[in-house]
Amino acid sequence: MNGAIIITGASAGFGAATAIRIARLGYPLVLTARRENELQMVGEKVRSVGGQVTCIAGDITDVATRQRVVDAAKAFGRIHALLNNAGFGQPGPVALVGEAEYRRQMEVNVYAPVEMIRLVAPIMRYQGAGRVVNVSSAAGRMTVPMMGWYCASKHALESLTEALRSEVRAFGIHVSLIEPGPVATEFASAATKAADTVGGDREAYKEHIEAFTATYTGDDPLRGRAHPDATVGVIVHALTARCPRFIYRTTALGKFALVAGWLLPRSWYERVIARVYGMPGRAKKS
Repeated sequence: MNGAIIITGASAGFGAATAIRIARLGYPLVLTARRENELQMVGEKVRSVGGQVTCIAGDITDVATRQRVVDAAKAFGRIHALLNNAGFGQPGPVALVGEAEYRRQMEVNVYAPVEMIRLVAPIMRYQGAGRVVNVSSAAGRMTVPMMGWYCASKHALESLTEALRSEVRAFGIHVSLIEPGPVATEFASAATKAADTVGGDREAYKEHIEAFTATYTGDDPLRGRAHPDATVGVIVHALTARCPRFIYRTTALGKFALVAGWLLPRSWYERVIARVYGMPGRAKKS
């Protein structure tokens, strides 16, 4: 029997779609997310394709929730993989996002995945096999305006994942990173809603906030969002392939941005990013 796969952030987006595909391959699943109704709906879809699933509603930053998830996976006998998919993007100017908001960003996107790894790594080490797949972002390799805290969280996750890969390879544990660019999931709508919560001197950043909202709701092809299927496909590959790769970059725009960052002079690159994200130029002195 296949070992269990844990998926965090499984109520929608990549997590939900991956769960259904993985279920068809015969892996038992432990799914967790905050939204209980949506999570149970995903669980029913998994069962409808013949999958075994345990759904645990809760906040992944909560110690008790994390332990319940791992205990449920252990009940299946082995833990095959952990997919750290839960995350969100806290938008806003670096100097304007409140302390509670940026701390929450780091708790969800960095510390919670690390704590999940700390729980499963000893089990996988004892098994002599396992894998950890962390869903990062092209924002883990580049930085864009109005998403500084999100980019910082993904940069941190990428560095920790790279270190982890070297540290656990000898134990038979595979580690992979998924780096999608903009994708048509709930992430964008959630980010634009979160922008409305930014406090402080909003008037000074009015043009920036308006440009950010337009970026994530407009139809400009430079800022378009890819279909999530391609990303879900590579997540499934990372979870199940005999020899998974370390890094999977999954959208054309994400790949282009990374190459542009390597090849263009810094001043040119900054102009491109400012154009794509609609950032205003230098304010004139009165």
